[in-house]
Amino acid sequence: MIAGIAAIISLLLATGGYAWLQHEIPFLPQISTSNSPLSVILPSPASPFSPTSPTAPVTPTSPPSYEVAIWAWDQHGWQIVPITIDGVPSGFSTPHTFEGLTGTHTFTVPSTDSNSYAFTNWYTGQTGTTITINSAGTFTARYGPVPETTTAG
Repeated sequence: MIAGIAAIISLLLATGGYAWLQHEIPFLPQISTSNSPLSVILPSPASPFSPTSPTAPVTPTSPPSYEVAIWAWDQHGWQIVPITIDGVPSGFSTPHTFEGLTGTHTFTVPSTDSNSYAFTNWYTGQTGTTITINSAGTFTARYGPVPETTTAG
C-alpha cells in the first residue's frame, strides 16, 4: 500500500495534476509543495475511506427462531385445552402453533381435559403437565381415564 501511495505521489508531482486528482478522488493523500521538504497528509483514521474504517456496519445477528405446536389427545380424539407458556396463560388452546420462539420455554396444560380425563404424559414420555422445549416440534399432551381405586372391604 505504501509503495502504491509513493507511486501516486511521484506521478502527481511529475504531472503537476495533484490538485485535480485530489478534488476528484477525495481519499488520495493531500500533497503540499509549499513547505520544504515535500509533505504528504494522509487521510485521518476517521475518514470514511480509511483502511481502518469498517467497510460495512456490524449488525448483531439474532438467534434462530423456531416453532412449537402443542396438541392434546384422549381416547375420544383431539382435545381443546388451554396452554400456559412460561407460567403465563397464553390465551390459546390446543391445537396451537407458537412461532418466532428463541431460547428455552415451558409449556403447561391442565391436569384434566374437558372429558375429565387425567393428563398421563407427553408423547415424548415426560409425565409432568409442564414440558420444557428449546427447539422446533409438535408436542402432544395425552389424557386418559383415571384408574379406579379399590378399597378393601
